[in-house]
Amino acid sequence: MTVKPYSIWWAFVPYADDPARVKKRPVLIIDPRKNIAVCLRMTSKPRKASSDYIIIHWAEAGLTKPTVINTAYQIILKHRDLETYIGQLHEQDELTLRFRYNVK
Repeated sequence: MTVKPYSIWWAFVPYADDPARVKKRPVLIIDPRKNIAVCLRMTSKPRKASSDYIIIHWAEAGLTKPTVINTAYQIILKHRDLETYIGQLHEQDELTLRFRYNVK
């Protein structure tokens, strides 16, 4: 499957404080490139930070529970770190991310 902008994937993501350890979690692809993808982390446990975006149409995006996108910083993953396609972010959520959170 082709990695597209605003697609959601299960991926093996390094911990911020220990890059040698990874956790399987959903990520939002914001800039797919040839062999890598610029992504945002996603979680079902919101931190209530101003940089967190609560997905409105989470079920339509293929997610099984309410999910939050951490827009504070981006991570870069290799395509081989992307395990399973989940779905595509709903257009309304994508537009909100682009304009309110200034996501590419």
